[in-house]
Amino acid sequence: MNDSLESENKQVIDVVLNQVLNAKDKESDIKVSKAVKISIVALVLLVVAVSYFVWRSKYNRKMLGQKEEALQETESINKELTEQIGENKFNNLIDLAKSNNPEFLTLFAELYPQFIQSLKTLDPNIRTTELEFCAMAFLNFSTKNIAEYTFVTVRAVQVRKNRLRKKFEIPSDADFNNWMRGLVDTSEQPQVLD
Repeated sequence: MNDSLESENKQVIDVVLNQVLNAKDKESDIKVSKAVKISIVALVLLVVAVSYFVWRSKYNRKMLGQKEEALQETESINKELTEQIGENKFNNLIDLAKSNNPEFLTLFAELYPQFIQSLKTLDPNIRTTELEFCAMAFLNFSTKNIAEYTFVTVRAVQVRKNRLRKKFEIPSDADFNNWMRGLVDTSEQPQVLD
């Protein structure tokens, strides 16, 4: 009977032990399952977050590229317009000089203020007529053109050049027009005009 009780006890203990172990295994499996689920959810969230930031970064670069292109296009248009305005002002200046218009000197002073300032530095009492004459020389008008546009003789223009040579101490071997342009260091020197 002892043996049978012991055997029954062992069986009961085995059954209880198996139930406890099974319960522990189930509990452990549930914990592992929860941990795996949480890990999968965290991994999915991480992948989604990384994907979003990568997409956002590419989108921002694309938008930045588009804005830079638009900015360059705008700068290009502004540069073209500025050049057109400059060309128009220069063409207008030439027209004013050819018509002996009193506004010539005003526009010239606006376009080449450093030249006017250089002349006034050399001679603070320089007359307006001398400034106009020097401006025409700066624009590289020939003696004949200056005579034609100011309604005087070629000889009168030559005499005026000689007086200004003496006044500004321009060497006789120096070209008058080149000396005038040499007063100012400008990147946009006027071209030789007919």
